[in-house]
Amino acid sequence: MREIKMIATDFDGTFCVHTPTGTWEADNLKALQDARRAGVLVFPCTGRPWPQAEKILRPYEFDNIAVVNNGAVIIKTDTGDVLFNTCHSPEVSKALMCFAEKYSIITQMSTTRHVGFYVPEQPLEVEGMDSMEYINNHRVTQDESKFGFFLYKNMQEMYEHNAQDCELFRFLINPEQITPAMQADLSALGEIEITWSWSFHMDIMTKGVSKGTAVSKLAELLGISLENVMTLGDAENDASMLKIAGIGVAMGDASPKAIEAADYISDTAENGGFGKAVQKFAVK
Repeated sequence: MREIKMIATDFDGTFCVHTPTGTWEADNLKALQDARRAGVLVFPCTGRPWPQAEKILRPYEFDNIAVVNNGAVIIKTDTGDVLFNTCHSPEVSKALMCFAEKYSIITQMSTTRHVGFYVPEQPLEVEGMDSMEYINNHRVTQDESKFGFFLYKNMQEMYEHNAQDCELFRFLINPEQITPAMQADLSALGEIEITWSWSFHMDIMTKGVSKGTAVSKLAELLGISLENVMTLGDAENDASMLKIAGIGVAMGDASPKAIEAADYISDTAENGGFGKAVQKFAVK
């Protein structure tokens, strides 16, 4: 069995499950602690923006680097120093904003400094989501004494504030609401990478950016071969990092794309699939 020197794990739906049931918390915390005691580096790799992830990750004993914004940013969690990031060009940012305005899509833009939302006057309704509840939840889960949180009046205001440093666009839309016309408009842009991090999170990064490329970059920075890296995830946006690692582990309740990309299928996230896989492959 290959030696695991580094673990990169998705956070929501893999390491952390937002339900009151299951055994995940005790199992996963113990596995995290055991891995670190064994000298294995353990890093979170999330679609969340840094202003939100900073507060949410704080209680857990990960090592002091995180991949955020679906691989657009690698950041030191103790200092907030950015080790690597990739931003949309102003031209692509403007085109994506025009797309959101054309189709009345609620839009989130994320940087390492702030998070902002634009809500059209008559937004496209998303099944299973209350837009203001969703936005307020984002607001309370970030520390506004450190980071800005904005609700933009119009797209022009959003563009002026974010054109130079937007790392992630998130369109709040269900997959079945994507029309052929929308597909054609997005395909015409060319310079973007699209993935889904949740049922109604259509995430758009610069072409070539993914959790997989970020994990590869982080391993390179640390001088660790990908053969000695273990990745864990559950969603479509995790598939890229499950493919490139020495061992890619999908949760038992993962999406079809994550399962297809994985080398091993663990228990469900709710039943501590992360902890069981870490104990099996990384902790001696």
